[in-house]
Amino acid sequence: MIMRKVYLCMLVILPVAFIISCQPNTKKSDPALKSLSQKEIDSIEQTYAIDSTFNKGDVRRYGISPETIRKSHPVVKKNNLAAVLDLAEKTGMSLNFPKVYYPINLNLDGRKNIKLHFDETAFEEIRITNRDGKLDKPENVELLGTLVSYVRFAITNASKIKIDTILLQSEPDISVSKMRNKGFYVYLGVEDLQVKYVEIDDLGSGGESFKNIRAAFDISEGIDASKEVSIDALYVKSSDRYGVHIAGSDHTFGKITIDKFGVGSIEDMNPYGNSNSGIKKAIAGVFMDNCTGTFIEEIEIDVEESIGKNTFIFEKGDIYEPTQIEIITILNYKDDLPLDYPPNVLEIGEIIKI
Repeated sequence: MIMRKVYLCMLVILPVAFIISCQPNTKKSDPALKSLSQKEIDSIEQTYAIDSTFNKGDVRRYGISPETIRKSHPVVKKNNLAAVLDLAEKTGMSLNFPKVYYPINLNLDGRKNIKLHFDETAFEEIRITNRDGKLDKPENVELLGTLVSYVRFAITNASKIKIDTILLQSEPDISVSKMRNKGFYVYLGVEDLQVKYVEIDDLGSGGESFKNIRAAFDISEGIDASKEVSIDALYVKSSDRYGVHIAGSDHTFGKITIDKFGVGSIEDMNPYGNSNSGIKKAIAGVFMDNCTGTFIEEIEIDVEESIGKNTFIFEKGDIYEPTQIEIITILNYKDDLPLDYPPNVLEIGEIIKI
């Protein structure tokens, strides 16, 4: 009896489904989803081209040089860097930047579906944000090759970002800012950030402009803390303050290497958000705070030239989503720079003290 009812229902449903499926699709296609033909791409590209002696995709073809990058494009009436980023976004072309220093910020705020290639290309600050909600959330940004920043890398409210190699270097004699580097900063609302290699030569300190600069590599803690940050290799050569600070959830790290930390001034430094004020004096090589579900293959910290209170601190976590670290190696271990962590929210496979 039950089978008979099911059969009758199917007889009713299937013709209706067939009728619906055969109706013409009256929904208009979204023009934003329409892919451009090669002819359309070529037409747009020609609008931006200024110097045809360079190949398509070479940014010098579109008026980009250290001397002209800030100048207005003769056709689109934006500065040349903004113009070339528009070109990449509109056409999907991969644009290539040569090995030079551009005295300007690489501002990728609000950018989507953009691919750029760098050959040890240096900029001032590198930014990928939505500018506090004033722009769209950056998405599907791919930065290939080696990218250099003399000021800082900062990202917030962005998703699906891929980076090959980024080098953070202090060059106050060259940089327009005339300051030391402010490190690699992942603020709130970042999801699915993938970086193959991060190298931070130097994190500076001192004065008002460094009051919120606390770690060479910093994933911020907060209500909308970032998640799914993946770093294959992270190398901090020197930090005036913390080497690495990690908050948020579901991050993945390969090897984290820290040569020295705590070697500068912390007098004007603000403490981390929910940490007690004493934490700002407890400088450590690695400080993990409100961090859950994160996996790290290896941490190696050399404390021979380092200054602080701890080599490693884990302040808050979740017993149901513990963080896992396979190996922590401490080179030149000192008793006055111990490891401080609660074992119920952190699982460490092995600790090696040399």
